[in-house]
Amino acid sequence: MMKALEQQKMVAYEEALEKQKARIQYLQLQIKPHFYLNGLKTVNALAMLHDVNRLQEYLQRLSVHMRYMLSLEQEEVRLEKELLFTSNYVDLQREMTGRKIEYSVCQEGVIPDVLVPVLSVQTFVENSIKYAKLGNTDSALKISVEIFQLELEGTCWLDIIIRDNGPGYPEAVLSQIKSGFMPDGENVGINNIRRRCSFLYGESASFLFENRNGAKSEMIIPARRGSHECIAGR
Repeated sequence: MMKALEQQKMVAYEEALEKQKARIQYLQLQIKPHFYLNGLKTVNALAMLHDVNRLQEYLQRLSVHMRYMLSLEQEEVRLEKELLFTSNYVDLQREMTGRKIEYSVCQEGVIPDVLVPVLSVQTFVENSIKYAKLGNTDSALKISVEIFQLELEGTCWLDIIIRDNGPGYPEAVLSQIKSGFMPDGENVGINNIRRRCSFLYGESASFLFENRNGAKSEMIIPARRGSHECIAGR
């Protein structure tokens, strides 16, 4: 009898994990089609200019982007991989929009193989580019990514902050983001990150969004390696 109950519990647990994994994959695959349409327009424009070198470089970057997006079976990736993908995304946006974008990354005391939710850094950088379009497009958009590893009561945390020098989040959008109530179809990226962090870390993940000389987005999550073990303080 006890053995049968244990087996039932195990089956229920595995089914819950599968449903959770399916949900995460569904959230990851909410890819914005307009990005790829703009990508194709850029390819056409470069072809019309007969700029072979720029076209080849752009197609290579677009290929890297699509390959990453089509291999989202992973829930978490190494921070290094996510940062390389985000840098590639910024280069694509420079070519697509013609906007001057200054992008920088600063890491302090971060373990090399620490994990982050896939698309997490890129999503917040994308938001900076999206909402900064409301400002002066003649000046350079400055986006910085700051990553710190913090220790609190013997447990390490990863603090990821994305800042820009744009006009900040529109007040209505900022209010929705802070309240956690965002209508379907709006701020899909932020919705996805929050839901995935809920799946991955429970109540351990926290977020902060504010306007301070531009938009500021911050995410704090447990710092852990590939084995999903939390990184102990050193």
